[in-house]
Amino acid sequence: EVIGGTNISQVDGDEAFGFKKFGLTGGVGVVAPIYKNWSLSLETLFSQKGSRLRPQFNDSLDGSYLLKLSYAEVPFMIQYTDRDIVSAGAGVSWNRLVAVDEYRNGYKVDTVSILTKVFDRDDWMVFGDVRVRVYKNLILNARYSYSLDKIATRTVIDSETGRPNERDWYNNVWS
Repeated sequence: EVIGGTNISQVDGDEAFGFKKFGLTGGVGVVAPIYKNWSLSLETLFSQKGSRLRPQFNDSLDGSYLLKLSYAEVPFMIQYTDRDIVSAGAGVSWNRLVAVDEYRNGYKVDTVSILTKVFDRDDWMVFGDVRVRVYKNLILNARYSYSLDKIATRTVIDSETGRPNERDWYNNVWS
C-alpha cells in the first residue's frame, strides 16, 4: 500500500481544547491475508501531530499556542473485510518522536526540543480503523488513535481557576 493523507489532532491535558492542529501523514504498508476475510496489516508512516490555540488577544501576549510533534509511526492492525468494499480493524502503533517545536504567544520555546526530553520519545497508541473502497485500488480510510501512556507531564495554568496544575498529556488523533 501507498498511504497519504492528513491528521487532525489535539493533546489532551494542555488547555488548548479541540481538534485544531492539522498535519500530514504518509508512508507505505503491507497487508497479509490470514483467514477468509481476515488480514494483518503493518505500516511505516510519517505523522504530524500536536495542538493549536489561535491568538486570543490583540497584544504581544496574544494567548496563542502551537505544538508540532512529528513521529515515525509503525501501526500493526488486524482487520476484517466485507465483500472487498468495507474493512474495519483495530490495532496498536509504536510512534517515535523525531521532531518537536513549541510556540507560545508566537515565540518559539527554546527549552523544548528532542534533546531536552520534555516529551517522551516513544508513544504507544491504540486505534480503530474503517476503510471504504472508492474505485479499484483507491481506498478512503478513517482512523482514530489515542495514546496508551502519557507523552509528557507538564505544568499548565488551569483555564478555570488560573492556578498552575501538573497534568499528563496524551496524543488524540483523527486521520
